[in-house]
Amino acid sequence: MKDVEFWYWLMLDQWGRRRKSRCRFTEAEALKRDPTATRVDGSCEVRSCPENADERAALAPTNRHLIGHDGTHG
Repeated sequence: MKDVEFWYWLMLDQWGRRRKSRCRFTEAEALKRDPTATRVDGSCEVRSCPENADERAALAPTNRHLIGHDGTHG
């Protein structure tokens, strides 16, 4: 797993006004959307993100509730 920082950003809206983003973005994504974007201090959220298929699979919910007590489906 890789720790990734997500922030709220001050970004230009469609009318050219600087507004706080509705959701958190990585720095790369924020700057891709608005090269003049600046972080909102104190808004950092660190998320542990999977880096490969095995890590993603380990986080995936299981469908155990769909399997009967005798091991059959349905």
